[in-house]
Amino acid sequence: MTAGDNNVEAVHRPPAYTQHTPSIHSTKMSPDGSGWSPAHRRRSSATVKTDSPGHARHSSTISDITVVSPAEAAAQFTNSSTPPLTIAIITYGSRGDVQPYLALAKTLLSHKHTPVLFTHPKYQSLIEEAGVEFVSIGGDEGTEELYAHMVKYGLSGWKTLGWMGGGEYRKYYDEMWEGAWSGLIHSKHRWSFLLTHHLLLLGPHLAEKLDLPHISIQHFPVHSTPLLPAPFLESTSYIANNRITRLLNKLSFRCFAYGNVWQHGDAINAFRVRRLGMRPLGVREMWHIMCGYEKRAGRSMYPMSPTLWPLTFKKGMDVVLTGHWDTPVDPDYEPSENIKALLAKASDRGEEVVYLGFGSMPYLDPEHQLHELITCIREVAKPMIVGIGKEYIQNPSITSFRDSHEGADVVFVESIPHGWLFPREEIGCIVHHGGSGTTHAAICAQKPSLIVPHFGDQFANGGMLRALKLGWGVPKGTTGRALAKEVERVMTEEGVREQCAVVGAKVKGEDGCTKAVGEIEEEWAKWMHEREGKRRVSFGGWARGYDAV
Repeated sequence: MTAGDNNVEAVHRPPAYTQHTPSIHSTKMSPDGSGWSPAHRRRSSATVKTDSPGHARHSSTISDITVVSPAEAAAQFTNSSTPPLTIAIITYGSRGDVQPYLALAKTLLSHKHTPVLFTHPKYQSLIEEAGVEFVSIGGDEGTEELYAHMVKYGLSGWKTLGWMGGGEYRKYYDEMWEGAWSGLIHSKHRWSFLLTHHLLLLGPHLAEKLDLPHISIQHFPVHSTPLLPAPFLESTSYIANNRITRLLNKLSFRCFAYGNVWQHGDAINAFRVRRLGMRPLGVREMWHIMCGYEKRAGRSMYPMSPTLWPLTFKKGMDVVLTGHWDTPVDPDYEPSENIKALLAKASDRGEEVVYLGFGSMPYLDPEHQLHELITCIREVAKPMIVGIGKEYIQNPSITSFRDSHEGADVVFVESIPHGWLFPREEIGCIVHHGGSGTTHAAICAQKPSLIVPHFGDQFANGGMLRALKLGWGVPKGTTGRALAKEVERVMTEEGVREQCAVVGAKVKGEDGCTKAVGEIEEEWAKWMHEREGKRRVSFGGWARGYDAV
């Protein structure tokens, strides 16, 4: 192949790899601000060698990467249908970050697609029991440390930001990036689409390398909108109307994006050069990708209800709110005998049951926090189901309470499917941490909520509940008797139950997973249409099947 071949682009090989990776702050900018000159934007066909600590050295060539070729895809593609796609779904974080992706994966399966879920090893059994293929990216320990920092210091606390920008957390990011990339290139599958967690920060770069259509996913806004502030501010404001406030909201998202560039830009460039064999990016170019201004950033989906969040975004941003991704309830699920007995007793007495649980949020001072939790339970004096996680259910404070209150109307559980429990008639109120999934599940069940926020978007969810009269959020750290009083109040507040019934019915009818599948198929069709009939040479995507090297 020569540069004069009319049917194939000339292959450009980048400068030889050296152990030193250019800093993002020292990368030379081109006149158009794109980072490098146009000649450097072509992809490389070079072999990339691994030299990552903790991983075996090996080479990744184009023969390692299996992606559907344009000829194969074009042969299957018609304007009226989408062929079965093999979709890599990459996420990280708590169970609340994984559960929506699992719900989407099951819906993709029902539409004859093949999803493969990449995430932490601790979720392997959960994913495989749902009939979805699992690939590990490591990182269990890092995410637990991150959540502990955010709960203690807040998402925008200097100690949290310092730890996230330091070498310890970067080590976990490197582990997850390496796990995701290795899983992609050593898979038996021929990838046709890529879905990634936005804050993993890797999606656009993997999509560029593999030349695949890509959608990033996030559970709370990370793209500039005038109606809400960025989540790191931990604000309870909802749908701003003041011009100054709207301007400040937009600026907060720009700061949020630049903060990610400042913290992770050098690490992203190092990964691009050393593992992906691609050029480093300049500050402005990477910031544009983080903000969603560049086409390379791809489409973004939020599993959020447009009924609850009527958001608008900057013109040119390809962002869609699909609605909540509800996890289907296993028809064979059977609760424990204690749960059955509690619900039956409450039904016979005509009493309402309170659910209290804070998801994956850690207890930083278990003895004190569990003592306050028990105080709240005693003050509420109603039947309660308390979700506290397996690491705390055998705590001496809990076992002592259970031993001294044998037969009391309180059941402690490690976990329970929200889709099974929340809609039941016996449930009267849901007290939770305010994660996006739990908040949407409570609204879909048409039950009032009380949010005890810990960090991030949980404060905004509390503000949204108050504005829509579906419940409200209380100050961070509220517990004991103060929390018990709020529980009593939210269960008796005039108009809350009626509003929950109206809004809940609308949100439940949105069918977010089905809409998300439609967005994926539409993006694939759009991407195929742009490339149909073209022969391209790149390091990844279309290289397979062509004499590229």
